[in-house]
Amino acid sequence: MKKIEVKKAGLGNMDFGMFALTITLLCIGLVMVASASSYHALYYYGDSNYLFIRQLVFGVIGTVAMIIISKIDYRKYKRWSYIGFALAAILLLLVLTPLGRTANGAKRWLGFGILRFQPSEI
Repeated sequence: MKKIEVKKAGLGNMDFGMFALTITLLCIGLVMVASASSYHALYYYGDSNYLFIRQLVFGVIGTVAMIIISKIDYRKYKRWSYIGFALAAILLLLVLTPLGRTANGAKRWLGFGILRFQPSEI
């Protein structure tokens, strides 16, 4: 009896259940952002969908990045792990410098022009 191989449609070795769950959570989050921020966005930005569109763009960028990164064999990350750890530690220390930004009474953000992010997320 021959074994029949079934090829997945362009997803390679990606776990389809995990991918579907991630997309579902992204969509739920988009609905939450749209419903919770439409008045705020209309008042401050003049467009009730401004924050929704912004979140959608970041969601699409993140999904594309997720697909690209999932194509790379995770064992290849091992040689870069020490560099990644050192970079994350340096970014955490940079919060204590003038590059660090305070939001809601806590200094935990880094700011480079219009780009702001939390190094602890890395």
